[in-house]
Order: sequence, then structure tokens, then C-alpha cells
Amino acid sequence: MEEQTKHEAPKTAPKPPKNPEPPVSGPLAQLEAWLYDMLVHKAPFQLPKSATDWIVQYGPWIALVGGILAAIVIIPTTLTALSLTSYTTAMYGVYAASVAAFAPMLYLALVVLALQLVILFISIPMLLKRQRKGWLLVFYTNLVSLVYTLVSSFTYGFNFGTLLGGLIGAAIGFYVIFQIRSYYKS
Repeated sequence: MEEQTKHEAPKTAPKPPKNPEPPVSGPLAQLEAWLYDMLVHKAPFQLPKSATDWIVQYGPWIALVGGILAAIVIIPTTLTALSLTSYTTAMYGVYAASVAAFAPMLYLALVVLALQLVILFISIPMLLKRQRKGWLLVFYTNLVSLVYTLVSSFTYGFNFGTLLGGLIGAAIGFYVIFQIRSYYKS
């Protein structure tokens, strides 16, 4: 008797639908649709269901802890920056002009980070309820971070490291949030 072995093709996850579910909406619907197409529909790799389930279940809690830790850093840093700028200006006069030239970007960085944290804290209850508004807030926060990275990379001369790191971080962040997008309904 001949023994026949059957080789089965590896089971792959079904291709994500062309049209996102839930449908895109909001002021940046065209950008959201394009990113969905690139990061979900045309992506060569989809996160496994177990990974997306884990991210959706524990992601908001990890974001909450990270947000609290970041807030613990931001508040003293802001107070220190304010006091050092004032002290430098009062004590060193002319030297303060060179320090003051970098102060706007420092303050902008702190404001952007604080804004991201506020949006993150607002989104957590909605993410836990799997509401689309919570997902949209995370999407907008990633966009704010990307825009800040682009601005800061070119502010005081071109900084390739900042730009590259920011673009890689944004790509990973967008990929992950678009992979879990379907979990958040209106």
C-alpha cells in the first residue's frame, strides 16, 4: 500500500476588507482611509488575532500607567524649565539670549506632550468601552506627535536622528492602531 501524504497550504487569515469597518469619519477621513488601505488592506503582514485581542484588552491600562509616569516627569520638567529660563535671564543677560533661543522649542515640546497626555487620558474610558471616538483620539494624538517630530527636526538645523526616529515611531504606532481599528465601533 502506498501511503499518500497530503500537504495542506498553511492557513492564513482572510484578507481584510477593502472598505474599512467601521467606515471612516471625522475631519481627516481621507487620510484615515488612505492609512487603512496602506496599513491594513495592502499590508503584507497582519497582526495575529491573539496579539490584537491583547492590545485591545491591555493597551488602555498600559497607556494609563505610561501617562501617569509621563505626567510625573512633565510637571517638574516644566517648572524647572520655567525657573531656569527666568534665572538665566536675570543672572546672565546676554548669555540668556542664546538660551532663550532654544526655549520656544522646549516649551512647545512640553505643551505638545501635555496635550497628548490630556487627549490620552480622555480617550482611556472610551477605549475601555471600545468606542470609535476613543480610537480617533489616539489616531489624532499620533498625528500630533508626527507633526511635532517634523517641526522639531528642522527647527535648529536639520536633525536626521530625530526625523528618522520619529518617522519609525509614527509608522509603528499607526500600524498598530490601524490593526486594532475594527475593534472600535461607533
